[in-house]
Amino acid sequence: MKHDITIHKGSRFSFSMKIETMDETGNEIPLDLSTSQFSMTIKPYEGYEFVSDPESEETDISISLSDAGYVWSPVGTDGVVVIDVPAEDTLVFDYPRPGVYDLKISLPDGSVETFLYGEVKFIESISPLPSGGV
Repeated sequence: MKHDITIHKGSRFSFSMKIETMDETGNEIPLDLSTSQFSMTIKPYEGYEFVSDPESEETDISISLSDAGYVWSPVGTDGVVVIDVPAEDTLVFDYPRPGVYDLKISLPDGSVETFLYGEVKFIESISPLPSGGV
């Protein structure tokens, strides 16, 4: 499913989605994600070249939200996937241009499905983070 997102740097970025499948009678039921693995990556549009650090040779920046522990299924058996990035961590997303992302799930049968994908835009923070928490 295509779903474009906007991340406001310095603000918590959070959403969830419920993934369903069909049972043998054709009824929709939650997909059991209790043993599934998740992979969500943000990267530049193909063809864009930019560097995150002028001193660096790096020209392709990828952010793995799954490696950082921001993507999970709290219950597992209810089909719900949560993406939750704290405000402090969105500040380090240093993308000067829009990018793309996808959410892939490795299912218990060994298959890998892309359940969500789209464009991602970043909006710079204007105000500093309030002291004492977000």
